[in-house]
Amino acid sequence: MRGHVRGRALILAVAAMVLWCWAPLALAEGEAATPSTIDELLEIYGVADQPADFVLAIDTSSSMMDEPAIYPEVKDAYAGFLEAVNDGDFLSLITFDTTAKLRFSSNLTQDARAEALGSLPATADGGGTNTGAAIRMAIDQLGRADANDVQLVIFLTDGQPNVSADYAAMKEAADAAIQGRQVRVLGASLGTSEKTGASQLEAVFPGRTQVVALPNDQLKGFFADAIKRARIAQLYQPIRDEIGQGAVQVTTSDVSLDDPLRVEFTLTNGYGPLGATVTVEGARVATASGEELPSVLVDGRRTIVLAPGETSEPLVVEVDSGVPEEPIRAGEVTEEEYYRLTVDASVRVEPGDLIVQSVQVDTTGKVSQEPQTRASRTFGIAYWMIGAALAALVLMLALLVFLWRRFIATPPLWGTLVVRGGASYALRGTRVTIPNKQAKPAGAGMASAEFSTRRGRFHRGKPQIFATTNGEASITSNGHRVSQWPHRMRRGDVVKLERAKLEFQEKPIPTQQEK
Repeated sequence: MRGHVRGRALILAVAAMVLWCWAPLALAEGEAATPSTIDELLEIYGVADQPADFVLAIDTSSSMMDEPAIYPEVKDAYAGFLEAVNDGDFLSLITFDTTAKLRFSSNLTQDARAEALGSLPATADGGGTNTGAAIRMAIDQLGRADANDVQLVIFLTDGQPNVSADYAAMKEAADAAIQGRQVRVLGASLGTSEKTGASQLEAVFPGRTQVVALPNDQLKGFFADAIKRARIAQLYQPIRDEIGQGAVQVTTSDVSLDDPLRVEFTLTNGYGPLGATVTVEGARVATASGEELPSVLVDGRRTIVLAPGETSEPLVVEVDSGVPEEPIRAGEVTEEEYYRLTVDASVRVEPGDLIVQSVQVDTTGKVSQEPQTRASRTFGIAYWMIGAALAALVLMLALLVFLWRRFIATPPLWGTLVVRGGASYALRGTRVTIPNKQAKPAGAGMASAEFSTRRGRFHRGKPQIFATTNGEASITSNGHRVSQWPHRMRRGDVVKLERAKLEFQEKPIPTQQEK
């Protein structure tokens, strides 16, 4: 039992160590993953703490105190709003009834928050609802010289305006004031009225306004959502720039000039910290002069998901290049051609839905690069290879000649063999046999031989042959090399003299009795 417990403990310890080692790797991989939330995008682009402008226009007409009273709920939500905004944000507080008043306009600090909280009237007891005056004052605040790039207007009212206004002129003033800035306008129709003066905001800020009918108990959530919208608006410009300047990069490599031509390319996500989904429909290849060639994307249409900075596996386009076969020729020649690759692909920057819905930036696009690829081939036999082959051939022939002459074609003898008594024998051919009977020596005799090959090489020494009646002979030489000198020859012996052969074939002299 104890053994099982110890085994389990050991397994748990090993598993814990593996997880401890793997955790940093998993974290590192997570840092390179495609972001999936607004908070991740805010952290990546570092804009969560960027200052923003908030312009609050609050209706203080007496109707805001009608039962059920709306104004106390507005004050309570406003206090929560002041706690939630960041230090450095700029707040403009406008109240309006018969007229509009700028109650507070400053950067928020800890002390300024208390001042801003006290700037909102304790009760709403005004007369009419001059929505136009409040909008004009809000436009003036948006057009400040030191305004931030991100501005949010929050407009709260419970009734229809009862003072006429030139909203067309206000629109022109608003367009001039907010030019080049990220402005969002949120209007809330409070109370039981479904349509209030907040609806006039769309005429002044078209395409930037959202008006909702808001129950009292949702005011706090409305303010929290407004702050989040301001933070999200900070993402608009950096993400728009990222998408506008980034691209899916198409990279090709040099290829072999063949028919068919196989052009390889890769796709790299160049959208910074954002992901990309690339749908490749096909690819086309054209010559440098613009002539489009029959091309087929190997394996067909596909969708590739790329993490930030990731490069895809190579894709291949097969092209009917019409390149002729390589000719055979002496000397190397390098031939090259240049081709232009066009990839038919659409791109969606990720997280696409989140960016479109929250940041309101289009995330779709096309692969627009048309890289050039170099195709080359080298054919022909290099001169050094031809020279090396000829040299090898000469050496081979020389070796064959040597072997043929050494072991097969023995050079013929050329000379004479003279024995004592005046008899001489011509040395012709590659083998000469001198029978002892023809030599007829009387006892031991002496003979001398001079010979050479037909190539004109003469032997320095003069071999001597000593013939005897018992069928043996010995040969010596002065300057000629054989295995042993003097060499005693017997019948059938062959002595190799240089490249020639001398054979002694003795026939015994018959005795008187044999005769």
